[in-house]
Amino acid sequence: SNNDLARHNADVIANALPDFRGKRLLIVDDEPPYRMTLKKYLQPLEVTLDEAANGLEAIVCAADNHYDLIIMALNMPVMDGYETVERLRRGEVGAKVDSTPIVAHSAEPPCIAQTMSEKAGMQALIAKPCSQAELINALRTVLLPKMPNKFKSVSFEKKQVLLVDDS
Repeated sequence: SNNDLARHNADVIANALPDFRGKRLLIVDDEPPYRMTLKKYLQPLEVTLDEAANGLEAIVCAADNHYDLIIMALNMPVMDGYETVERLRRGEVGAKVDSTPIVAHSAEPPCIAQTMSEKAGMQALIAKPCSQAELINALRTVLLPKMPNKFKSVSFEKKQVLLVDDS
């Protein structure tokens, strides 16, 4: 029901607030409705949000500001998300973007976008469109410093792995 959804979103926001509060995010997307939706979803987290309509604008923003997280559309005119991230990761605006988490936001089939976005240097892929809770949870996993892994690594050599996925 709508009430459950509202309660769920409220919980997600409350849990994520301490991790996001005071952070600065850049939303890069050539479609204003998508930028508006993302801003509406993220506003309750008390973040500062900047917008860029394409990769070139994003590079200018990243040269002038420090971002804690960048949300990057993949298909855009002027300069697409892949090229933009490759240029940022190459250090074209200085070293400060080297470790900034960048999350791809795309309507492309995940099987294509996932590999390409990882290769370009992005940390995660969020499907377009997504719900507020999906967006916040996905961004949060990328924003939080990785916890040191307490388990020793497991070798999957000669083991069978079953992958079940509905997309």
